[in-house]
Amino acid sequence: AEAQAIFDAFKRLYSKGVRWHEAQIVVDNAVIISAPYRPEDCKAPKDKQEALNRVKKILEGEKRKIAEKVKVVTPAERRKGG
Repeated sequence: AEAQAIFDAFKRLYSKGVRWHEAQIVVDNAVIISAPYRPEDCKAPKDKQEALNRVKKILEGEKRKIAEKVKVVTPAERRKGG
């Protein structure tokens, strides 16, 4: 689910430049993101370092957003019992 959310976020930003290659996400035909889809799991050729840095920043932001969604607890969930 997290991998798909990350893929969808890149798809919104890069439109046609994002695809799956087995379990890897390929962004702009230059940057490969491998599981577990962290910034340190991104790789790109030496001549694509600018794209690599941009993808890492986007990925950090998306991971932060996903973590915040998980932490959100509604008041009804907080109260247990009656």
